Amino acid sequence: ASCTEQRRCPEPGPVACEWGDWSMWTVCLCGGSQERSRAIRRPAQRGGSLCDGGSREIRPCNSNCGGDRAQNCTMGDWSQWSDCTQSCSGGQR
Repeated sequence: ASCTEQRRCPEPGPVACEWGDWSMWTVCLCGGSQERSRAIRRPAQRGGSLCDGGSREIRPCNSNCGGDRAQNCTMGDWSQWSDCTQSCSGGQR
């Protein structure tokens, strides 16, 4: 048996853009900002609607800063010298 009947496939309709999930927020540095991003999971096709919004968000944050005051740091003692990297002429320790 041979197949001689031909049918026209229906034209596919428009496909709307779809965003992927947001990433986790980046680490907040003292007095700085955090950022997160997302990528397009499925681009708009055949006249479908474009993705609304942006691919990146930034928000201010203030983590463990102790207010607006500058803070002095304290250095610990030096460690012992390491062994020399060469037995003669030009090593470092």
